[in-house]
This record gives sequence, structure tokens and C-alpha cells, in this order.
Amino acid sequence: MSARPITVSDLDRFIFVQQPRISPNGEHVVFAAKKLGPKNKYITHLYLTDLATGEQRQITSSGSSNSNPIWSRDGERIFFVSKREPEESSQIYQLSLLGGEASKVSNFPEGSIGGVKLSPDGQKLAVVFRKLGEDRTQAAAKARAESGESEPPKVINSISFRMDGDGYFCDDRYTVWIVDLASGSTNELYTQCPFGHYAFSWEPGSESLVLTHSKFEKIYSREPANDVAVRVRLTGEFHELTSLPIGSKDEVEVSPNGEWIAYIGYADDSDDRGDLNRRVFLMQKDGSGVRCLTENVDVCFSTGVNSDTKSDDGRGLMWSPDSKAIYLQHAEHGAVNLSFVNVETGEYHLLTEGEQVLLNGNISADGSKFACVVGSSTRLMEVAVLDLDDANHQPKVISHFNDELLGEIEVFQPSTIWLKTEEGTPLQAWYIQSSKPNCPTVIEVHGGPHMMYGYTFMHEFQLLAAAGYHVVYSNPRGSKGYGEAHTKAIRGSWGVEDWQDIQTVLEWTMQQSWCDASRIGIMGGSYGGYMTNWAVGHTKEFKSAITDRCVSNLVSKAGNSDYIWRPNGYWPGEAFGDLDSIKVLWNQSPIAYFNQVVTPTLVIHSEGDLRCNIEQSEQVFAALQHMGVKTRFIRYPASTSHGMSRNGPADMKRHRLQQILDWWEETLR
Repeated sequence: MSARPITVSDLDRFIFVQQPRISPNGEHVVFAAKKLGPKNKYITHLYLTDLATGEQRQITSSGSSNSNPIWSRDGERIFFVSKREPEESSQIYQLSLLGGEASKVSNFPEGSIGGVKLSPDGQKLAVVFRKLGEDRTQAAAKARAESGESEPPKVINSISFRMDGDGYFCDDRYTVWIVDLASGSTNELYTQCPFGHYAFSWEPGSESLVLTHSKFEKIYSREPANDVAVRVRLTGEFHELTSLPIGSKDEVEVSPNGEWIAYIGYADDSDDRGDLNRRVFLMQKDGSGVRCLTENVDVCFSTGVNSDTKSDDGRGLMWSPDSKAIYLQHAEHGAVNLSFVNVETGEYHLLTEGEQVLLNGNISADGSKFACVVGSSTRLMEVAVLDLDDANHQPKVISHFNDELLGEIEVFQPSTIWLKTEEGTPLQAWYIQSSKPNCPTVIEVHGGPHMMYGYTFMHEFQLLAAAGYHVVYSNPRGSKGYGEAHTKAIRGSWGVEDWQDIQTVLEWTMQQSWCDASRIGIMGGSYGGYMTNWAVGHTKEFKSAITDRCVSNLVSKAGNSDYIWRPNGYWPGEAFGDLDSIKVLWNQSPIAYFNQVVTPTLVIHSEGDLRCNIEQSEQVFAALQHMGVKTRFIRYPASTSHGMSRNGPADMKRHRLQQILDWWEETLR
């Protein structure tokens, strides 16, 4: 039977695997799998694979959200986070491999769990948890409904009061708690982070943790970027580790032997928006002797690959059990592979290679096997195991949730090309040729901007190719994966070097025999929306455009995002005060050039977007309406967020994709 074209509704059959964890003895892998369930809701359950027999079975059945599995030290139990009842807050449960029902081991008040780690002795859990304010609990909402009172106002005292995908948390903050597995007690331990974002790791004795967190409450305001490292004893005593360089410190991990502390960060006080390489730093257990292990490796070790079918970002830093090496995710040229750095010598090596995205899960107790997820441009992510005793160092896939669907549909293999700009800057790009005749072309621009397109399955790209559109996409300057200079080239200066690179892609596209130069569209989301807006304001080469959850006005965006801008930080100038300072931001705002736009444009945005406020798209729509340009505005409800195309409700994702197809059919044919 011949393969059929992929459809919008095929996304309902995608199963997203995440959080693979291999057992200490290396014999089993537990992982979470998310799929569409009843009433258009995604459900997540845990699965267990026996590596010797290949047997795979679902091990949770209650609730709709079961995630973050952690093996007990003896490998006989699995701890996980679960929300069992609609009116119940998420709690931590344990499940025996011998069978039986899962039992609850935590007793948190209403709130949200942000991270869980098991102590080395297996007797305690360290948990990052945020307690919900009393006026925002379900009990308070029920009381108001019974009395007829209105929803309470939000009282805000900090500049950090919301986060896209998380909502408005106002003055509530994550703190560090300890769950004692023997007694069942759940107690708050540490509350000193003004912002509430922690990285944390147990020390070998199980009596203390090392934490890193922001030093300032107004972390996006005028203070320099700086995190502190703190040792916290279970008695509540704590002290800061001094003599550390200024800058970001995340993904902190204490070595198994307790002699070293490693973290991913950068030694810079800049207002960073992701354009600096995150490097690996190492210090002795008392905080002395800090050194960068990857100073000579021009790679960012905490970067992401853009995908609408990826639900796991992996673990950026893992110690080898013998404390001699640190394993990392090496993201370069659109691929992500496993690498390691020798702690003593600083020697750096790639363990895997290839046009794939391999995201770390964890390592077995003997250091011989990794659990991971792996995918490519033509394969959705699946769970895999990497055996270091295998000379090929290639992951063996152990889950096959998406095989049946992939066997039915026509999957297009993207072609990779390398271009050069006029001044000689290398530029990686990909193109997908539709198998249909007489096709228009769509150029896609990724968000970020400091991330990258790469070797992941993109439903949107495959759908466009199946519907009869050639697709071209690239990693212009500003993208990750090509060294820090490539990323920093657009720092505080969007619409210059990056626009030159998009024009290089456009010129190459127009020269191809399969391209009709009179029928090229451009689209992108977030920063990709910025660049789409910039393109239609600076050229008439595009026949049509789609700007999705866009940035249009840097002046207004400076203060209406969950990531507000520090005056004269990443961006020169400031959005208040001196007019000349404001002009710096205005001159780089696409909306400033919309009096020149003639390109029909579809505008897409979510009313619940806290990253790029919907007013950014409202300005675009208003300007186009005033200019008499053909336009349509699709507004998704406040229950959706900036990441709707990746993690939103299935019906909203389907609607968005259909609107895209309809717009191109209407304006690009």
C-alpha cells in the first residue's frame, strides 16, 4: 500500500516520550509517554521496559499526569509526581516493581512541584515546591462562589510575578522542601531565593544539599546577572560558597564522591538573553578553585532545538559514577549528541555523532548505559539506550509508539545545504521539496532567536510539503550551534545581520529550478514573527506572510513580557525617559516600517501569551488594516500560552495548522 500524505489530524496520534530513566542495575528503563486522551485532553503515564526481554508495559493507570520517575537506590521502587484527582494538588507517589497500587509519600499543601531528587541514602527527597497563596486555592474559590464574591485582585510587589506557561504567581515563590520517606513528614527547608528558581544537588552524606539561585529579586532589572551557590544542611543552617565568578550558575551537580561541584553557566555580568555560551564550571567541594572545563569548546551546553513534536529537553550535565568525567549534550549544526569532558585533564570528546537529536536521561550505576530519547528529521522521538561497551556508540531504540503512523504516511527527507552571505559568513539551511507539481515555497524562521532548527521531526514542515509547498528553513546569525560569535552577532541588533542571512536564503531559493519566485511566502513565530514582520516591512519579494505570536514593537515589549528588559542591557537604550534612548529601540521595531507593507499577512496570537503580549500582534493588525492590506487575525483563548503550537490543547493546535494551510491556499497559490 502506498504512503498517504500526512494530515492535520495526525497530530492526535503522536505519542511524546520523555524523562527516560535506567534502573541502577541497567536492566530496566522507566519513562513517561504523553498522548491524547478523552475530551481533547493529554494524559501522561509511566511505562517500564525490560531490556533483556524487550517487554514493555504501562505501570500507571490512575490520574492524567504521571511524570518525573526516579528509581530507588535498590531499584525495587519508582518515585514519581502525579495528580490523581482534579481537586487534589500534585503529590509524590511510589510504586513497587513487585506490583500493587501506588502509595502517596508526600503531603504538600495546594501548589506546584518544580523538581525532585532522591538522597544518596534513599531515605529522603529534596523537592522544589511553590505553595499557592491562600486566596488562590480551590477552597477559597469555592467559598467565593458560594458567597457570590468576585475573583480577588492580584497584589504584586515584585517585578517577577508571571511566567508564560505558568501563569500569574504574583508573590508566591518556589522554596526547597524535604520529604522524609520513613515518617512521611513534608517540611520546608530553604526560602532564600528572591525569585524562586533553584538548581540543587544532594551531597553524598545525605545531610546537606548544594543549591544555586539568583541573588536578586528583580533579576531582569538593573542588577547584574549573578547567581550564588549555597550549602544547606538539613538542620536549616546554610552558608554561601564564596570566591565564585559572577554570572549564571545552573544545573548544579555534586560529584558522586563528594569532592567536586559542577554547574553550567557563564562568567559574565551581562544582561543575557541566551546569546552567551553556557559552559561547564568545576570547583572543589568548599567552593574554591573554580575553573571552566569547556573554555576551548565553542558550544553552548544548554541550548534547545526547535520542534513541534519534542517534549523533553534532556539533562545537560551528568557525572560518571566514578567522578572522573561529566557527560553533556553537544548541540552543533542542528544536531544534538552525547559528549564528555575529563575532569582532571579537561579533554573533551564526542561519544555519538550523526544527524540526530539525542537527549540524555540518566546513567546506570556502573556507568555503562545511558537512557535517552532520540529522533531525527524523519523519525519522532523514541526512548533508546546507549551502551558504552558497544564500539559503535549508537543508541538502540526500545520504544516504537509512533512506528505505525510513520509507516502509513509519506515522510519527506530534508536536504541540508551550506550557503555564504555576501561577506562570507557560512549559513546552514535545509529544504524540503514537495512531491506535488507547481508548488509555491514557504520560508520558515525559528523563534528564540538564540536556539536552532535541526534534525527533529517537524509536523508543520511535513504538513506543508504534503499539501504542496516547498519548505526552506535555516539558522541565521543569532542561532545557536555555530559558536558564540555567530549567536552574539545580533545582540541588541535584530534586523541587521540576521536579515542579511534571511535575504541570502531568499536569493538562493529564488534561483532554484523548483521555485516559482513570484510565489514565495514567509512565516515564523516569536522572534520568527519579528523577522517576518521585518521582512514584509523591508521587501516586497514575498507574496504572502504569516506572523505568529510575534514581536513588533520593542518599546512596548520592554515592559509587558515575563522577561522584561534591563535598560541598556541586552538592548541598548531604554523604553522610558530620554527620547533618543527610546529611538534606539523604536528603530529596530518592525512596526516602525509598516507604512511600507503591501504583503497580505495572517496574524496569529494567544491571548494568554505572557512572553510576547498579544498587543504586539494587535499593533500589526491595526497597522495593516489602516494600510488596507489584506489581513486576518486569529486570537486563541487566554487558556493558551506562547508555546501553544508545541504544548497547547490538541484542538487549538489543529485549528492553527488548518488556518495556516487555508491562508497559504488563499494567498500563495
